[in-house]
Amino acid sequence: MKWEPLAGGFEISILYTNPTTQATYLVIRGPGNQHVPRHWHSSNETITVLKGTFTVAHDGSPDKTPLAPGGFLYMPAKMIHEAWTGDGDTTYFITVDGKWDANFVE
Repeated sequence: MKWEPLAGGFEISILYTNPTTQATYLVIRGPGNQHVPRHWHSSNETITVLKGTFTVAHDGSPDKTPLAPGGFLYMPAKMIHEAWTGDGDTTYFITVDGKWDANFVE
């Protein structure tokens, strides 16, 4: 896997992009106790936690969804959400059914 830096100490590895649909499979890893600011994606997103813990909240809901290894979450396109990593390093697998993007709010 080839890792590229992201903000906040996170790294991303794009595993595969479908040349026709642009659907993308990727892995993100990052340090503990980090906040991923509010953002949205143009395509539907799934998140599966591989290591550590990851908590996700989305606009319109007061609830936060905690995910441990094996935890899975589906996020519809354009839903604004944010996330937090737990105490230790976190690694999670993401799929999007179109081109990968992250559009930060604010």
